[in-house]
Amino acid sequence: MLVLGGMLIFSGLLFAGFAPIAHLRLKRSVAWSDAVAGLARSPIAPARKAGTLVAIRGRVKASTPLEDPVTAHAVVWYECEVRVGDEPAEMDHDETAFVVEDESGSVRIDPANAREVAVQVDVFEPGDDRDQVGPFLTRRGLGNRADVGLEHRQIKIGDELVVVGRWCDSQEHGATLSAGDDAELVLTTHSLEAFQEREVASAKSGALGVVILSVLGFGCTALGVAFLAMGW
Repeated sequence: MLVLGGMLIFSGLLFAGFAPIAHLRLKRSVAWSDAVAGLARSPIAPARKAGTLVAIRGRVKASTPLEDPVTAHAVVWYECEVRVGDEPAEMDHDETAFVVEDESGSVRIDPANAREVAVQVDVFEPGDDRDQVGPFLTRRGLGNRADVGLEHRQIKIGDELVVVGRWCDSQEHGATLSAGDDAELVLTTHSLEAFQEREVASAKSGALGVVILSVLGFGCTALGVAFLAMGW
């Protein structure tokens, strides 16, 4: 009884210790979700005001795009995760600054500052048709391996992109959307509405997590004290 009681009290204190950290993260998550939930998509030019959090949508352009190693498309961002059998996955990633343009104007985006890039994931499992990824695997010396899989994402020239971030007028680069002190820079090929719904759902999930941690902390501690009392 004494050992079990001590273990329960220790577990309760551990859960209780994590609760304030989770609560701090929750406050940030709720503040962010509240900020983006009220955003409406704005044309680029009228939205230009330093420090303002905005959501814009436009076509991707770049003067010096990259070549995606999997698809050979002209891109501004790509990420490829290669899995070979039970070996650790290998990541291939590159990015370059680009411009998003709509009918009213344009704005520079640097994906190196992005907190999140939410785009379609193409998944190729071992045994899938290799017509699209075969040349890439051959260049990596994996063309004859039957246990190779990969996940691939890209932002292509001409893609329609939604960007959420804060305006920053830079002497070096001009109009730029970036991550402010309290904001994330998010790039997504999904709709603004889908992004907003996901952020609100994430905040609600975080709130539930804080409640569970608090209940577990209190419950384990109380039960541990009861076992100790019974043991004495």
